[in-house]
Amino acid sequence: MRPGPKRLPPADKAARGTFRPSRERGLIEIVPADTLPIQPAWLTEAGREAWLDNIGRVASAGRASELDSALLGQFMNLLGACNAAWSAGDVPPSAALTELRRFAELFGLAGAASRLEAGRPAQGNTFAKNGRRADAP
Repeated sequence: MRPGPKRLPPADKAARGTFRPSRERGLIEIVPADTLPIQPAWLTEAGREAWLDNIGRVASAGRASELDSALLGQFMNLLGACNAAWSAGDVPPSAALTELRRFAELFGLAGAASRLEAGRPAQGNTFAKNGRRADAP
């Protein structure tokens, strides 16, 4: 049996109007602090350069906080290593490029989801008129 789609946070479901307390019993949402990721001390030189180049984009995407510092550091080290390989005229391994794409999508830096903007949910029930006649009392 294949797993289903990933669960949405309760705040996203509430914004969509699909939150059902009976199905979300015991689910706790961890709300990250509004702080920027902290640059890890173990970054390579190429990783530090990639960090400085991309931290503004990560901050504007709003998908990373201080809790994601280690994962973002791994992404920047890998990005720096791939950039060094490209600069040297070599081609990085395809597995490294695949992981770069996954990291970029995770942090909202690439992919179709990075170009979407959250809108306001529609006010009221847009389907309330269905099944009713205009002349009904």
